[in-house]
Amino acid sequence: MLALAVAVLAAGTLVIARTAPVGDEQAAKEAHRAFVANLGKRDQKAIGAVLDRRFTWTDAEGRTLTRRETLKELPALAAANAADGDVQAHF
Repeated sequence: MLALAVAVLAAGTLVIARTAPVGDEQAAKEAHRAFVANLGKRDQKAIGAVLDRRFTWTDAEGRTLTRRETLKELPALAAANAADGDVQAHF
């Protein structure tokens, strides 16, 4: 009986562990879509509200910008992002 209880508990833990990342992945995809939409609108206030204080942006030339630099250069970065059709997001 004890072995059966342990097996059920272990199986339940595996099911929960397998379903949790799907929720995290979905949340990340939704956040990504919202970020890209705000980037397309060049909504500096909305983007600034969701960026972590340690956020960095690396552009196509390999230059890494801080959060403050990113927000300052947002129009140019948004235009470059819109023009680059080769951008892919992986989760």
